[in-house]
Amino acid sequence: MVDLDFAVEGAEAARHTGTPTLLFKLRLTNTTPATPVQNVMLQCQIRIEPTRRHYAPNEHEPLSELFGPPDRWGATLHGMLWTHINVLVPPFDSGCTFNLPVSCSYDFNVAATKYFYGLEDGEVPLALLFSGTIFHRDGEGRLQIV
Repeated sequence: MVDLDFAVEGAEAARHTGTPTLLFKLRLTNTTPATPVQNVMLQCQIRIEPTRRHYAPNEHEPLSELFGPPDRWGATLHGMLWTHINVLVPPFDSGCTFNLPVSCSYDFNVAATKYFYGLEDGEVPLALLFSGTIFHRDGEGRLQIV
């Protein structure tokens, strides 16, 4: 059986795209390198985790449209879905690095856009949740799907 580890190595704005796009650079490591991976059909859910960040006083008003008044944020500040992304990862033995493109258009997710707009500066706390299908060959060369 194949076992994979995921790491986010960075993020940058994509150049020359029709809509604003972020590229998350992901590192996929095969912790069972004796079993090469044919490919991976990867699904990624990206969630914004607003409770993992401090907010400056000038950010309170823009964010109150999403979370209500700041004195209620203890009850109303919850994680929210940003997007789902699917990507096909090419074959690799021990590991590979690839880009996960995430569209940032206004109409894709209005709540996420309002959240980003309400921030003056700093980092956006994200959670990336992965699932998918791994294709590999067993010791006898038969295709396996896990």
